[in-house]
Amino acid sequence: MTYDFAINVINQLSGLDVPIVTFTGGEPTIFNKLIDLVEYTIQKGIKPRLQTNFTNIDKLFLDKFVNLGGRIISVSIDGLEETHNNTRGKDGLFQKIIALISKYSNVISFQADLVLSKRNQSEVYMLIDKLQTIGVKVFSFRSIVPVIEGDIIDNYDFSKEELFKIYKDIHKKTDKFEGIKIVSPDPLYNIFKIIDKNIIHDGTIMGGCSIGLGLLSIQPNGDVLSCTFINKPLGNLHKENLKNIIKKINDDEFIHNVLLRENIKKCSTCKYKYLCGGCRARALHFSDNILEEDPLCFIDML
Repeated sequence: MTYDFAINVINQLSGLDVPIVTFTGGEPTIFNKLIDLVEYTIQKGIKPRLQTNFTNIDKLFLDKFVNLGGRIISVSIDGLEETHNNTRGKDGLFQKIIALISKYSNVISFQADLVLSKRNQSEVYMLIDKLQTIGVKVFSFRSIVPVIEGDIIDNYDFSKEELFKIYKDIHKKTDKFEGIKIVSPDPLYNIFKIIDKNIIHDGTIMGGCSIGLGLLSIQPNGDVLSCTFINKPLGNLHKENLKNIIKKINDDEFIHNVLLRENIKKCSTCKYKYLCGGCRARALHFSDNILEEDPLCFIDML
């Protein structure tokens, strides 16, 4: 994505009253005009959020970010020091992240994002405790979502039985960490909160799978996606403007079927369908059908 194209996109987002824009990748900090885009985003009345692995982040960058008015950063964390550094292949990266978050947590709201794996599952609670003590506001986690053929890694993949046990255990222990909010974008984790709070839905979408619910991903080539894990463009910004693409969402068969949820196998008869919906990307990857059941759905185990 070029700088001029990014500026054009930000202008379109501003005209649609979008409240927040996340700069992600890949790694957004390799774009040499990222800080200029942050500044322009703020000038247009939109809050910028960075999603970064911190490899290229230093005090100078964070000073510029804060001075411009930047206040939200999500950092990818793969576990405690040894696990994180080995996964990233960069010695000292974990301690660098900890040091910088500690220094700037009073002026920046930090979120830590963890992809759960068999490498790091035993470190989750120690990691949350560590992050809480340095001022991280939100801890977000989920299992890996494979997006390309063969994208299955033994050290990452969980069975539905394993995932159920991990998610249930994390949910039970969330109250022990009062200084940090624990969340997950995985629709399946939402089920525990629903049961816990005895939420009753009224037949409208109230959460879970985010497809069609206000989140869009804009790719470097201009493609607009409803899910970052599903390469099914709603349109392309080199061919039409974002406003027109959004207008077409309600008429998109793919979006309609996901939002309706009556046509999603297993979900159609589930009382939590409007609060969960399963992960459509997992369903698509394992069955080549967006409307198949989420292969990790553990509703029958509750």
